[in-house]
Amino acid sequence: MLVRIVFGLALLAGWYFGVLPRVTRWFFAVAGGEEQRTVRFVFVLCCFLSGAVLASVVGVEGIVGAFFAGLALNRLVSAGGPLMERIGFFGSALLIPLFLVSVGLIIDPAVMASPATIGLAALFVVACVGGKALAAGLTRRLLRFSRAEVATVFGLTVAQAAATLAATRVGFQIGLFGERVVNAVLILIVVSLLLASGFATTAGRRVEAEAAAEAEADVEATRAAAASALRPTASR
Repeated sequence: MLVRIVFGLALLAGWYFGVLPRVTRWFFAVAGGEEQRTVRFVFVLCCFLSGAVLASVVGVEGIVGAFFAGLALNRLVSAGGPLMERIGFFGSALLIPLFLVSVGLIIDPAVMASPATIGLAALFVVACVGGKALAAGLTRRLLRFSRAEVATVFGLTVAQAAATLAATRVGFQIGLFGERVVNAVLILIVVSLLLASGFATTAGRRVEAEAAAEAEADVEATRAAAASALRPTASR
């Protein structure tokens, strides 16, 4: 089993970072016209599907294969280009809703409301939020951040959503997690998103206000220095 996994990972690495980028670069050179935008979009989708299928063949989850296919194509698809815009729209409008529906189908309200699930969710929240808070607090000493900046770092990093949800779903499918863990993770996701939204919004405004105050103080200090430099000249 271990040998199969190692061989599969080596095969995936060769496909993702060796074959796929070269084929994609050649295809974009051939189908580079403005009238062939749909062809390029379909080709990129085929690349994602090929990564998912190949990963499934070697014993790795398809979502992992699609992720590494995206990494392989990252440098070949410009971030602000029309192709990336179409890929983002397709994923946001179709793939993500379907994924969320599939997750919603495995939720059991009775299990989510049980004391055991709530206790497990509380443990997850303490571990996740506590770890993020500790990491954000270290920036105050290491980088000399203000309290508002530390709160902003915490708000921008505490959210748990896509990766956590995907990993939990995969673990549930292979039998690693039960329904209680899945429901507890969903509670964690909701709590983390609420904390992230509140801290990022509130602390971000404080950081902006502090930056404006520092800029005004610098201007006043510059004016005072200029005035003090001109006084001896005026007295002469």
